[in-house]
Amino acid sequence: MAKDTLNVSDETLLLLKKAPALGFIFMQLSPREDKNVPTMGVNGSLRLLYNKEWFSKLSFNERVGVLAHEASHVLLEHVFEDRSYRSVFWKHKMDYDPQITNIAMDAVINSILEKHGFKLPKGSIKAEDKFLRMSSEEVLDELLNQVKQQGGKGKGKSALSSMGDVFDDHSNFGKSDKEGDGEGGSGSGKEKDGKGKPSRDMTAEEAAKRAAEVEKIRQRIRAALSASPDGISADFEAIISKNKKVDWRRILKNAITSVKAKEEMKYPNRHLISVQALQNHRVIYGKKRKVNVPKVLFFLDVSGSISLELCEEFLAVVRSLDNYSKDFSIVTFDDHITGTFKPSEMRADKIILTGGGGTNWQPILNYLEEIGRYDFCILLTDGYFSSSVSKIPRSLAFLPAENQEFTDHFGERTIIIQD
Repeated sequence: MAKDTLNVSDETLLLLKKAPALGFIFMQLSPREDKNVPTMGVNGSLRLLYNKEWFSKLSFNERVGVLAHEASHVLLEHVFEDRSYRSVFWKHKMDYDPQITNIAMDAVINSILEKHGFKLPKGSIKAEDKFLRMSSEEVLDELLNQVKQQGGKGKGKSALSSMGDVFDDHSNFGKSDKEGDGEGGSGSGKEKDGKGKPSRDMTAEEAAKRAAEVEKIRQRIRAALSASPDGISADFEAIISKNKKVDWRRILKNAITSVKAKEEMKYPNRHLISVQALQNHRVIYGKKRKVNVPKVLFFLDVSGSISLELCEEFLAVVRSLDNYSKDFSIVTFDDHITGTFKPSEMRADKIILTGGGGTNWQPILNYLEEIGRYDFCILLTDGYFSSSVSKIPRSLAFLPAENQEFTDHFGERTIIIQD
């Protein structure tokens, strides 16, 4: 659906005036009417799903408040990842519950919005001063303590009903939306669990592309906040600063583990099917068989720009996942390929930093051409090369600091290491 089909120009102008950062973020969303959505919600692809009939019944100020609310979910990164929320449930030895998580998210957002004069639909989650500048994880932790005190998830959950309703409960949103539904849509997962996750594992290339897309959106968010240093932005910034660092180790692990062996169906000899069926007292079907061992390459820049400490942290993640189901090779390079190693052979104290700069991109391309086949390659480099950088299929790069020139040529699959 085209963006201008949601006619909210007046509401958007007021939102830009009251909270420029939220207005800017809302303008990045792609509205789409969806009758399966009872109210409105935003997903991880920045698609704004809405019910036209519900939205038209709101007052003008309520519509402005709802737009601010949905933009706030993006600003606070609720739409990208639910792993941190799941860890809170694990802490309390409880199963993940998207509804309670959504209550925590809305409690944080509504407390800020109402403080700054936004009006929300009647019955929305109540704003409380104690939630101001608390992260959603901190509020969730407090809510789960309340649930436990009230007698567990059954009886205790009903105690949270006094807080109000989550008007954008995403547990059943956008089932027709192939890109995922609800907050957290387009996340990684094996099946939909109310968070809009795809029904299969992401490939390594998809995971890398997804991580880069999220980081690009985060950069837009930071730019929006820095461009509008008002009171509401300061309240949001106080929350974002608590958890703004990219977990590059987790991204690296996910990229490695998502590389899967190719499979093909192996069918039994058709002349023996009847004999095998009689012997096993069952019908014989084909089986999936792995036909290769995935080859993962790790290119390690030893020109002196990457510290030995960071090299060791990087290698530690790789070694922790080294197993017989994948063929790992660590390739060190500067202006030429200096060596190839297995993870078990490589330690930071064995790395010889050449120094002097002059890192060359061409040896990497030559090496990939020589080996002929690989399933995924990962680079650890500062991104400064004496020769021109180009895109590499099925790849992901980790840099210790921003390097826009490298990103422009290598592509968007670049992760900035932050600690």
